[in-house]
Amino acid sequence: MTVNYTATGCEGEDEITFTIYNSTSGSADLSEAQAVAKGVVTVAAQEVGTILYVGTETPAISIKTIGNAVLPKQSVLTFKVLDKDGNPVANREVTFKLTVNTGGIEVSQNSVFTNDNGEVQAIVNAGTAHATTSVIASTTGTDGESIIETTSSGLSVTTGIVDQDSFEIVADILNPGGYDFSGEEINVTAIAADQFQNPVPDGTVINFTAESGVIESTCQTSGGRCTVTWYSSGDRPGNADSGLQRVNEQDPFDSSTIKGMTTIMAYTIGEHGFTDSNNNGVYDVNEPFVTYAEPIRDDDWDSVHDTNGSLPVEYFADFDGDNIRGSAPSMYRGALCSDAAKAAGHCEGLAYIGDSLRIVQSEKNSLIASIRYFVSNRDGSIEEVNGSSYASYFRVLLQDNNGNIPHFGSSMEASAEGY
Repeated sequence: MTVNYTATGCEGEDEITFTIYNSTSGSADLSEAQAVAKGVVTVAAQEVGTILYVGTETPAISIKTIGNAVLPKQSVLTFKVLDKDGNPVANREVTFKLTVNTGGIEVSQNSVFTNDNGEVQAIVNAGTAHATTSVIASTTGTDGESIIETTSSGLSVTTGIVDQDSFEIVADILNPGGYDFSGEEINVTAIAADQFQNPVPDGTVINFTAESGVIESTCQTSGGRCTVTWYSSGDRPGNADSGLQRVNEQDPFDSSTIKGMTTIMAYTIGEHGFTDSNNNGVYDVNEPFVTYAEPIRDDDWDSVHDTNGSLPVEYFADFDGDNIRGSAPSMYRGALCSDAAKAAGHCEGLAYIGDSLRIVQSEKNSLIASIRYFVSNRDGSIEEVNGSSYASYFRVLLQDNNGNIPHFGSSMEASAEGY
């Protein structure tokens, strides 16, 4: 009879006992041993072959001074020690060090012993500055002298907070045929990055509002962007009840009636922005910075927050909840400040940042074409004339009944006898 013995991670002497029992009717009689044999095998220590980086679920963490609900402030990285046969090595000490420790990035424990699966975890805590680092994990070889090590993939320490000059919204169509047709859709995309122009973390929430139609209220970013759908519905600008005192009913520049011009706004929590002159990752006293009033949806695009007396007519994002549009503060509003800057009154909080765009709801079912005739003079000037018999060329102007550009997807054919 042959028995196979396999060592499972232990080392040193191991006593093995073989017992033979009486067997009647094909089954073992455990009440009486017929023969017993013992022996001792010596299990040599496992020869460490390699240490592997297994991975992490949090490759990006937030600067520790920021209360960011999306990014954690710690990252757990897993490594695994294997012997030369690919088996896990338990109870092996592994030490850690960082490739970069800018801003006080640190490993919570400098060394840890592997578990029964040969695994060990390094916990990295964020610092106070934007940086990228990695963890070097090492252990000694079986000879007690050689060093076996590996390096993790990069770990990013970032703000994860949108700054104003890195936030924008765009639309795939700026002239939908929605003035006389309900349900006409366009896609509005928010693009958001932080102070370092890195995409904000996935799951950052962006809010939307529109002066007309229907727009999805929020979206959550993925890869620094997210998209909502706007579609035409309800009273169009230019046709609203006068009692609503909508400011986009009349053009502030020439007093003409505006029909279909529609403002869309997006906003989120962020910081205003600064220039990092000394490249230390935080705002320092005397470095350039900008501040902004609370963002408004400027429906008539006159750069003024219009009110009816003291009451606002245009929507504004009220960050402090005091029902009054806050003006631009004198101090920097953001999350990244040196201790000296904080002592001077900067970085007391964050702010709403926002962006707007304007679309025109063109008529979908009516277009008007007008022809204008021109001649070229000997001096090179161009002069408009009243009749086609004198024209050297002509232009066709295509509009809807409201004087707006044709809706997206319109087409036109033109022909001229004798040209």
